[in-house]
Amino acid sequence: MPYDFSKNIKILNLCDRSIYEITKYKNILINKDIALQIGSYSCENYFKYIMENIKIVENTKYDLVIPILSEHSLKISDTNEFINMCEHAQTVTVNDIGMLDKLNCRNLNIRLGRLFFKDYRDHRYSEYNNSCYSGKAHALLNFLLRQGFCINSVENDITTRNYVVDLPPRIKIYFHFPYRQISTARICEFSSIGKAVEYKFIPDDKCDMQCLYTGILSEEAGYIKLGKNIYDILDPSYLKDDNDIIYTPEWYYENNGPHCR
Repeated sequence: MPYDFSKNIKILNLCDRSIYEITKYKNILINKDIALQIGSYSCENYFKYIMENIKIVENTKYDLVIPILSEHSLKISDTNEFINMCEHAQTVTVNDIGMLDKLNCRNLNIRLGRLFFKDYRDHRYSEYNNSCYSGKAHALLNFLLRQGFCINSVENDITTRNYVVDLPPRIKIYFHFPYRQISTARICEFSSIGKAVEYKFIPDDKCDMQCLYTGILSEEAGYIKLGKNIYDILDPSYLKDDNDIIYTPEWYYENNGPHCR
């Protein structure tokens, strides 16, 4: 009998999604004990976009994900809009030490994001992918706690099929499913769409958020590229009965186009 993981879904990951999708899922989750997660893991342009449209989650339980901001965008973290977003969020997920330090002891529920953990992940190498692996989360978390950082929870991708994490009892851990993030980059292929060649492939470049409308699916290799990120897709055999899940639904685009090209 297939494993029913739906009872373990605690958070619905809607990072880097259109306003239409966020609104749709927000209405679906009314009266359900599942938090809505908004923001971005890798795109500061999208993060600014969600800041401008934050009213869509008024009166809604939401978790906020902050990407690693480039130097020329750090000033947004000093704005009232940014601080208000953080203060109204149930949990704020940070993905770099700079933002962790900036928000430390602001009386926020802080979660370490998936980009903190650099463990190798790749289903093409079956011996490693099926191995028992404990990763670096324990060592990193203990180091940060000893430095005085206020951390309430951790999230991570399921590194291998038998991934084991031993964290202090007070620290809750959430696992991303079914999309496992393989890599992320500063250069976004999609932001170059429609630009002259001399303006293509610039790190952290401004864009029209073309990633809301298209992606690249490699069916043969089993990868999907969305924005700056590459994912593979896990099946429920990677999950354990007691895993708390951050669930990412399939992508659908505003123009009602295909899932990916």
